[in-house]
Formats: sequence, structure tokens, C-alpha cells
Amino acid sequence: MVKSNSHGFSLVELLVVLAILGLIIGVVGPSVMKHLGQPKLTLPKYK
Repeated sequence: MVKSNSHGFSLVELLVVLAILGLIIGVVGPSVMKHLGQPKLTLPKYK
């Protein structure tokens, strides 16, 4: 029997997590940036 005493994450696990985070940011990021670019309050324009 081989006993593994490794602590922490392997490189493959870190790459999988980074890939998932990249996909989430790629999908959610543009919609968040679109909302951040809009003004929060619109004031009426007087002549």
C-alpha cells in the first residue's frame, strides 16, 4: 500500500479551478461592466 502524505492541491486541481473561474468571469464580466458604465441617477434636463 502506498501512503500519500501530500497536503494542498495538485497542479491539475488548480488548473481546473482557474479554468472554471475564467469561464464564469467571461460570461458574467461583460454584463457587469455594462451596468457599471451606466449612470445610477438620471436628472431631468431643463431649458
